[in-house]
Order: sequence, then C-alpha cells, then structure tokens
Amino acid sequence: MPVSVRDFRKDQGADLKKARESIRKRGDDEKVVDTILDLDSKWRKGTFRLDQLRKEMNATGKQIGKLKKAKQDASELIKKIPGLKTEIRSLESKVVEWKEERDKAIASVGNWLHDSVPEGETDKTVRTWGGAKELEGEGDEGRKGSLELRDGKICSHDELLRRIRGFDPRSGKAVSGVRGYFLTGPGALLNHALQAYAIRFLTKR
Repeated sequence: MPVSVRDFRKDQGADLKKARESIRKRGDDEKVVDTILDLDSKWRKGTFRLDQLRKEMNATGKQIGKLKKAKQDASELIKKIPGLKTEIRSLESKVVEWKEERDKAIASVGNWLHDSVPEGETDKTVRTWGGAKELEGEGDEGRKGSLELRDGKICSHDELLRRIRGFDPRSGKAVSGVRGYFLTGPGALLNHALQAYAIRFLTKR
C-alpha cells in the first residue's frame, strides 16, 4: 500500500515509531516525519480557520442584508468585510502551499518495510536453496551473490542486464528504495516479449 497522510496522523491510528524505523532502515533521514507532521498540522489548523472565516463572512453578509432591509445602520459590519476577504485570500494561499509541501514530503517516503528487513543497504542472506556456488567477484552494485555455473561463466542477472543496458538501478532505488530498478531498452523489450509468450502459451492450453 502506498504511504498516505493517514500514516502520519496519530489520531487516525498512525504508528510514528514504526514509520521512523522504516525510513531509517532505507538509509533515509527520519526527520522527514517531523516535516510532514508540522506541515499537516498547519494545513489542518489552516483549513479549520479558513472554514470559520468563510462562515463568518457569510453570516456578516446576511446580517448586513437584514440591517439594510430594516433601514438600519450597517456601516460597522461593512467595515469588517475587506479585512475578512484579505485574511481569507492570504490563508487560502498558505493552505495550498502547506498541502503541496506536505504531499511532496510524503511522496519522498518509500513504502513501509517489513519488520524482517535488515537496516541499511547491505544484503543479508535469509535462506538458501539448491546447489548454488559463491561468486568470487562482486556484482554491479558492489554486492556478492551466488548462482550456478553455466559454460564456465559467472554472470548474475543484474550483470547481464547491465551489459545490454537493459535496466536503470539508480532511478529505481531513488523511487522505491534498495533493490528497486527500471527496465530500459532491451531489458524492457525482453520483458514484454516474455509476457507475450506467456499469454500465447496459456491461451493455447
């Protein structure tokens, strides 16, 4: 599930401790939580105040109408209108700005990590299966891995994609966190080809 503003509101069941821990595990600055809390607080208070000002504006307008209809002096109430309009316009602008900044900060937070995910960017072997052999070198991302030998060559899947310029790990990591990637060029074409093959294969069964 994507991260939303509700994940940072205690009154709506948010677990801020868990949020900070997840952000820290990704190697990001958990201060973004404080930024989001501050902006959301300003936005909520601002929208409440804006609603009150609009109600006051409407009530004042109605009262002025009643006084004029009764041919009574409404000059004092009329004097309040320009000030209310100015405050409303100013607050409307701030509320929009606070919301945009808050949503931008939320968008920078990756999806919540499972409790079992280790902290930092170092890979951790959780379990192994089969007869894989350890690589003696390091992959494109500077991490060790393991796979079976094929024709005496040792190439991990990310190394093969790197050689054909078939993926973009840096952009993927920036969007979704550690181990994220985008398929590009030949990699994307290969992915579509495999999907097309799978669909054709299954429709024939």
